[in-house]
Amino acid sequence: MNGPKMAQDRADTPSCPGVYAHVWEQIGTLLKERPRVLAAIDGRCGSRTGCGYRAAIWIWNGFAGKFWNRFILVEGSYSQHPLLADLYDYKLFLTCSQTAQEKRLRKREGERFDGFQKRWIPMEERYFTRCKIPESCDEIVDTTSAW
Repeated sequence: MNGPKMAQDRADTPSCPGVYAHVWEQIGTLLKERPRVLAAIDGRCGSRTGCGYRAAIWIWNGFAGKFWNRFILVEGSYSQHPLLADLYDYKLFLTCSQTAQEKRLRKREGERFDGFQKRWIPMEERYFTRCKIPESCDEIVDTTSAW
């Protein structure tokens, strides 16, 4: 793969969420070419809330049944840390606008939001910047309008 591609606001198809159609294609191609595929999903908190987990489930369900012994999916914060990054065959980064992130996290965190915003988001952003996580991914998916 040649650096991150940006997927954004693709129309849904009957078989899958549209924003992940290209991800599906890329993993399918890798499974044809390699004996096993190890993929990772990382991204900004709030970009994965609901959407990321649905993406992980959708991708896993699509491939695990047919390729259960050849496809491994890792999803979560720091899953693409430099100590792990070279292990993956495919890396996906999920992002969203700051407005969408705040709205989603306020809903998810409730009264804990202020502390979350002051502590977690800055630590996560430092990780993305210092480790060049988005730049090292095969694809970036913007989930701002995905749900």
